[in-house]
Amino acid sequence: MEFYQLKIIRKGTKPPVWRRCFVPSNITFAQMAVVLEEILEYSFTDRYEFEFYQEKVQVREYRENEPQVTSGQYDFANASDTFVNDLLDKMTWFTFRVKADEQKLPEYRAEVEKKIPAVNEDGEALCPVIVKEKTGAEEAFWSDTEKKNKRLAELFIPEAGEPDHRSSKEIQEDFCQGKAALIFSENAVSKTENNKKCVNSLIKDMAETVTKAVMKEMKKTAGSRKPKVAEYLQAYEQEDLVFLAEDLGLSGAEEQDKQELAGRIAGELLKPEVMEKEFLRLNEWEFQAFEKAMKKGLFYVEENEWADLEWASDLGYLAVYDDGYAEVPAEVSDVFGKIFTPEFRALQEKRSWLSACLVMVEYLYGTAPARVVYRMYRRRRECRVSFEEFMELFQSVPEEENLCVLDGDRISLQALLEEEEIYRMLLEYQGDREFYIPSEEEIVDCTYNGYPSQLPVYRKIRQLLEQELGMSEELAEAYLCEIYRVYYTGGLMSEAMEQLNKNGVIFETKDQAREMAELLMEAYSKTRKVQLCGHAPEEEESGPRFPGVFQNDMSGREEKSKKIYPNDPCPCGSGKKYKKCCGRN
Repeated sequence: MEFYQLKIIRKGTKPPVWRRCFVPSNITFAQMAVVLEEILEYSFTDRYEFEFYQEKVQVREYRENEPQVTSGQYDFANASDTFVNDLLDKMTWFTFRVKADEQKLPEYRAEVEKKIPAVNEDGEALCPVIVKEKTGAEEAFWSDTEKKNKRLAELFIPEAGEPDHRSSKEIQEDFCQGKAALIFSENAVSKTENNKKCVNSLIKDMAETVTKAVMKEMKKTAGSRKPKVAEYLQAYEQEDLVFLAEDLGLSGAEEQDKQELAGRIAGELLKPEVMEKEFLRLNEWEFQAFEKAMKKGLFYVEENEWADLEWASDLGYLAVYDDGYAEVPAEVSDVFGKIFTPEFRALQEKRSWLSACLVMVEYLYGTAPARVVYRMYRRRRECRVSFEEFMELFQSVPEEENLCVLDGDRISLQALLEEEEIYRMLLEYQGDREFYIPSEEEIVDCTYNGYPSQLPVYRKIRQLLEQELGMSEELAEAYLCEIYRVYYTGGLMSEAMEQLNKNGVIFETKDQAREMAELLMEAYSKTRKVQLCGHAPEEEESGPRFPGVFQNDMSGREEKSKKIYPNDPCPCGSGKKYKKCCGRN
């Protein structure tokens, strides 16, 4: 068992009134309701409700003669059957309220801050406890914390046992009579027979069922459409084919007609040595997505699959049709089968992991001793090679594809070395600090998402942007990448706020603006920075802010190093497609 650290904020209070507390995991919401009613000093009632806005779920007591679903948007989950882990492990906040006919009672926003061990520093078992609070200056909202904690310790003694699926009323009666402990269960499996779905969920389920049935039937009858790479490439615009030919090193492309040029490009792409080179460029998600695509045959491309397969369509290694279906041409699969040896697979895995580590050189260091980067590379068990093998692997990456260069005994960003003064200043700021070495999970998260998406403060910013400020998921992701870049290169909170203005974000209330400012300040203190050798300001005293010119250089370098296709936005910021702007040069 573990405990959740919750910050429970009383809605409508200015400045905010709140209590931070520890509450156990592996209990039901009915048990949690009894605990929270005691902590928040409600009179006991079984008319409580947990509302999870993100999941569109309301958790309450099941009442046989009352409707469980009270709106078309929220599903109902029975509090006695549902364990808190199901929702608190993946949500960052929820609303807790109790209902009374005679008066309007306060509601609370509970922020799920983190999970902690079930024992304190002295090895003693925890019980529900209030660890900090902020109450009103003129009015005492709650009773004395010390007395309240004493009562919590007397009432709620955690004890392992079988799942406690009783109602909150039954649980409360036993607690008041001193007959029971707070039972937590390692076998915390929720029941679902009393749960009910709302109209929106039922419609969504019906649509998904019909879609899957139609897709399954289409796949049965469709089979392969027998695409050819050359024929697929003929659907490209002439200028796109010329661009692709030049990228492959084919001369005289502009003098050839579309059919002839498409055939010539297809012939080049189907050479084993060319395919090897293209596949060694891929990150691990792109490579895995292509492997799955080959096994599927003709399949419908889901929206979440497209990001990792777009490169294959651009090259003609994946034929994508107007109805959303796609398949890998047989001739591509044949050549891939020839090059895909155990040795090639091992090399691809090592190269893709190296690429991820070199991206982290940008995010954390800018420049670092080669042995520091080597230590990072060894974070993945399968890549624990010798230092000599690591250096051979680094030097095997073609210069035009490598983000970094070897600079004496250091590995540095290419663009950084072009700015001698900035490079010198960075070395001076880094000084003799120890370099932070990220975990494998941190490397994967940052390189895949473009920012530390698992850091709680970044999750809270995203939640505020999407759910309270109405920003789309795509724009929220882009904004988080922008503020991460501002922060890791030494920018200040004011610059992160400027990014909000550029994205047209308008705060509807002062509370929203205040909350965003607080979150951005927290993100600043928790974001790892290049001038601190990958450490975050909260981990040590920060030195002088690094010059803004380094920020411009870093973001410009990232755009240059990415493989850019003709229809991508031009990295120069003109707003035109690359093929119609700098791609013409």
